[in-house]
Amino acid sequence: MVPGTAMGLTPYTLYEVRVKARNSVGLSSPSMPDDAGTSQIRTKPEPPRINPSFIIFDKQTPRELFVKWTAIPISDYNGPDFQYVLEYCSQPNPQNCEICENGKSWKTETFASPNLEFLIPDVSSPYQRYSARIRSKNSDGVGPRPNCQFLFAGEDLPVEAPEKLSVDSRGKTFLELKWKSLPSAVSNGKIRSYIIKYKESDDNENNMVGSERELTAKTEFMRLENLEPAKKYRIKVAAVNSAGIGPFSTFVDKETL
Repeated sequence: MVPGTAMGLTPYTLYEVRVKARNSVGLSSPSMPDDAGTSQIRTKPEPPRINPSFIIFDKQTPRELFVKWTAIPISDYNGPDFQYVLEYCSQPNPQNCEICENGKSWKTETFASPNLEFLIPDVSSPYQRYSARIRSKNSDGVGPRPNCQFLFAGEDLPVEAPEKLSVDSRGKTFLELKWKSLPSAVSNGKIRSYIIKYKESDDNENNMVGSERELTAKTEFMRLENLEPAKKYRIKVAAVNSAGIGPFSTFVDKETL
């Protein structure tokens, strides 16, 4: 028996082995497969080498967290009984994804391939933060330590208006506005923009001066321009997240110079 070694093979994969002889004239024909199947060899299993990745959904209904992940190719299972292991924590430390707060512990769900999704139960509030990890597993062991990732339940409309709307500076044709950002407890999601509405305070409410303005996310400042000198304007602001527009603040009246 002459030994031989083939390198760089895939774990837990069936290979057909043929042998050729060589002399000074050249190579022989390959050996024929035998009826006993000894020409087929399966490599040994080993733990998976890669983990799946989460697929992020921007649109989810309030108090719902639908988790989905990418599929691992069969060639990377590396062994029998391949599974996905999902770990999640409902109250993580905002500064450290790996730590659960308030005595919470990690929950674990195991899924046989090809299951690639899971609806996390008992989500108690809109935009609730979760820590989550997803890992590959087979009968020989688990994959590498997975990266922890923050996931968020679906958003709902902001329940309050921005506070402390005020005029920071003014001129003959402009007013500079500022306001306080919404606390996370009432924003019900990530604030993406603000809408400003304004009009001359002695006009009919539907007779708007200028067009409705929308600001980019996390901007708590705006300069209203091209206004009339010595005119009083009535101004209000609302926050916007992916679910829509929250309530408007009470009006603030201010006059240009």
